[in-house]
Amino acid sequence: MPKASVQIPTATPGRIANSARDAKARQASKIASLRDALVRNGYGTLQKQAAVLGISRSSAWYLLNGDYKGSGLSASTIKRILSSSTLPDEARQVIEEYVEERLVGAYGHAPARLKAFRKLVGYPEHPSGDAKQRLRNQQEL
Repeated sequence: MPKASVQIPTATPGRIANSARDAKARQASKIASLRDALVRNGYGTLQKQAAVLGISRSSAWYLLNGDYKGSGLSASTIKRILSSSTLPDEARQVIEEYVEERLVGAYGHAPARLKAFRKLVGYPEHPSGDAKQRLRNQQEL
């Protein structure tokens, strides 16, 4: 009697690439929503956006034009933005959502990197359930 062969699913390069591409697209979309929030709140120029974010014009340009590092926003940039007293509530909410979603792995970062990021930004060990639910909803689409 022949042995039944068992198919073991493997990660194909295409599947990994699509997953990474999807994560990167989610990250770019979240950062684009930051730019939109700033414009809706009257900060339409790069000069005004940089000032309200509390970062340099060149950093604001790279951030808001999708030309940021492959890993996304650094912890120090996030902390600087969140410490801005003039940051509109809507923009603050976008940044906080970005951090929460990143901490639950929405943007494809490795667990060790997420642990280091959590420590650097000073977020609690367990992110809110809202970020996890948003990630599930996005994956269902």
